[in-house]
Amino acid sequence: MQFIYEMQKIIFPFESLKWNAIKTKIDVEIESTVQLDSLFVSIHDGKFKARTILDMFRKYYDCGDSQLELYSEEHVLKVLFPLWRRLLLGSKKIFKNPIHVLSEGTCNQQFTRTQVATILTFAWFGLMEITPKVSRGPVKLKQLPRFCLLDVFKAGNIHTLHAFLRYFTIVAENLLQEEFTRSIVVVYRRKLPAKPNWRQLNKPISEVYLADAHSENLQSELDYIFELCPCANMLCKRRFGVDMNYEEIMFLMHPEAIVASLICTGMMQDEAILVLGAQKTCKINGYGGSAKYACSVDDMRYGYGDDGRELMLQTALICIDASSKLAGIEQHVDTFDRDLTKAYAGFSALNFHDIVMASHWSTILFTGNLQVKFIQLLLAASASDKKLLYLVQSRDFDEKVNEFMRWIEGDEVTCGQLIEMYQAVISKRVKGNRFSEIDIFGAIMDL
Repeated sequence: MQFIYEMQKIIFPFESLKWNAIKTKIDVEIESTVQLDSLFVSIHDGKFKARTILDMFRKYYDCGDSQLELYSEEHVLKVLFPLWRRLLLGSKKIFKNPIHVLSEGTCNQQFTRTQVATILTFAWFGLMEITPKVSRGPVKLKQLPRFCLLDVFKAGNIHTLHAFLRYFTIVAENLLQEEFTRSIVVVYRRKLPAKPNWRQLNKPISEVYLADAHSENLQSELDYIFELCPCANMLCKRRFGVDMNYEEIMFLMHPEAIVASLICTGMMQDEAILVLGAQKTCKINGYGGSAKYACSVDDMRYGYGDDGRELMLQTALICIDASSKLAGIEQHVDTFDRDLTKAYAGFSALNFHDIVMASHWSTILFTGNLQVKFIQLLLAASASDKKLLYLVQSRDFDEKVNEFMRWIEGDEVTCGQLIEMYQAVISKRVKGNRFSEIDIFGAIMDL
C-alpha cells in the first residue's frame, strides 16, 4: 500500500497533548531570576538542569563589561517575560495557517513578524523539543536541525544572551505597531534551473567595492541589499555555543533568519536558501571564542523604501554552503565548479541589479587560498548582474584585489575568459605543492 502525503507541516507546541499543562506553568507572574530558572526546569519536567538560567543571568550581571549596556533584571522580568508569556499563550491564534517544511526544490514560506517572534520564543524555552515538530511524510525529523535555543544558557556566553535580549526588546517595543505586525519575513528555497555554461558566458565582470571587514558603518558607506551568509549544509545546526563560527555570528546578527532552520532540510549542491526581510539588530565582532557583541543596530524598517520596494525585498540574506574541502587540489579543481554553482544559485535568485556583500565564504576560519573564493564570488556576482561589496581582512589582500580588478577593467575581461584563464593556471600546477600559496591573480595576469 502506498501513502500520498500532503505538503508536510510543522507541528507546534500548542498542538501537543502537553500544551494545557505547559500553559498553566507559563501563565504566572515571575518576580526573580530564581523563579525564571524554576519555570524552565518545571516545563521540561526536570530534564533541564536547575540553576542553568540563574547562573547565566548572574554571570551576565557580574561580567563588568563596559561595552555592554546590560538589560536590567527588572527589564527581563517586567518587559521581556510578559512578552514571552503573551506570545506563547496566544500562539494558537497567531498561526491560523500551517507552516510547511521546505525540502529540495524551489519553494517558499511566508511568516509574519509576530509569528517569527513566537517561533523564536518557542525555541527560547525549548518547547520545540517537546513535540514531534513535523507531520508524517517523506521528511523525517533527523533531516531537520534541532530547533532549540537552550544552548545559549548552557554555553554561558553573555554576548549571545545580550544579542537575543536585544532582539526580544525590539519585539516588545514594536509588537503593537501595525507596521511591525503587517510586515513579513520570507524563507525562499531556490534550486538552480540550469547550470551556466561558464566558458561561453560573455557577460562583463562586475564592479567590486572593497571595505574593511571591521567597519561599523558599512550600511552608511555603501548601500547593499544582498548579504552572504556562509552556512553549513543544514542551516544553523550548531546552536550558539562558546565558540561561534561565521554562520552562528550571521544568524545572531539577524535573529529573525533563524526561522529558516525550523523548516529547511539540508541543501543540495545546486540550491541556496534566502531569507528576505530579516533585519540586522546588532553587530558582532571577532570569531570563535573571541566573538563579542559590538553594538546595537537600529535598522528596523517597515513598509516601503524610497525606491518603492517593499521591506521584504529591501534585505536578503543569502545562505549557501561551501565545500568542506578547503585546501589543496580539491579546493582549486574538484570542488571549484560545485562552489561556483552554489554561489550563483544564491546570487541569481532575485533578479535585482543590486550590490551583494560578501567575504571569503566558509563557516570556519578559512585557511585555504582566499583568491579562489574571491574569484568564485566575483564570477557568481557578475553572472547575476550584481556588483560585489567584498569585505577584506588584511591590507595585503586589499592591494592584490585592487591590482587584479584594474587589470580586468583594462583588458575588459568577461566571465568566460576569466574562468578559462583560471583553469589554465591551475592545470599547469596540478602536480605542484602548496596550492594555498599560489598567487592566482598574478598568474592569470601573466598569461
